[in-house]
Amino acid sequence: GVTQHTDTYTVSGKVVTFSVAPPLNGDIQVRYNAYLGDALVSDFTETIATMKALSPAVNSSINVLGYYARGDGGGGTFYWDATSTATDNGGTIIQATGVTTGRWKRVYSGAVNVKWFGAKGDGVVDDTVAIQTTIDNHTNIFIPEGTFLINRNTTADINYGLKIDKSDRVITGVSANTYLKRYDSDISTYDKAYPIMYIADTDLVNMQNVSDVTIRNIRFIGNN
Repeated sequence: GVTQHTDTYTVSGKVVTFSVAPPLNGDIQVRYNAYLGDALVSDFTETIATMKALSPAVNSSINVLGYYARGDGGGGTFYWDATSTATDNGGTIIQATGVTTGRWKRVYSGAVNVKWFGAKGDGVVDDTVAIQTTIDNHTNIFIPEGTFLINRNTTADINYGLKIDKSDRVITGVSANTYLKRYDSDISTYDKAYPIMYIADTDLVNMQNVSDVTIRNIRFIGNN
């Protein structure tokens, strides 16, 4: 196919005028990009942050190239749901800055990748919040290759890293290549000797049953 660059045509209302003729008998496909304010939306934006800064129109969609940076695994395709007031969860539902009604919603099927929620898996950054948010919002979770550092949380008298307090969760890694590692290897005190993953209700008074939790292809690293 042939792409007509923006310097080879002009648009006036519903009329497209070509300064460079398309191929003889060639098909012409028009791709509609929604307007954001006075600027035409590109099909792509760099990060979740840059997408949040857009002011989308009805029926628009966009490809995000990364969560923090291009190619970091946290990107994907989003469409604009102009009537949604769903809570921004940081990964599959994103609220545009300054917008009350309307949400960017991720297009996906199958398992939800923790990198969509900002996890890095670089063995340096604390990934606890990103992975916990994924677990809290979805039932089928994928943790890709990498070393994901898990820090301590505290609820009442319980210390834990990640918490699974809801039933029907499947968490899958990449065999021999997905690691959940304690953020601090010091276990000299009770507070520091937290389990990397806690599977139970954290309300010890009104504890509810947690069942049907599957964890596979993940390696846990405690105090080295």
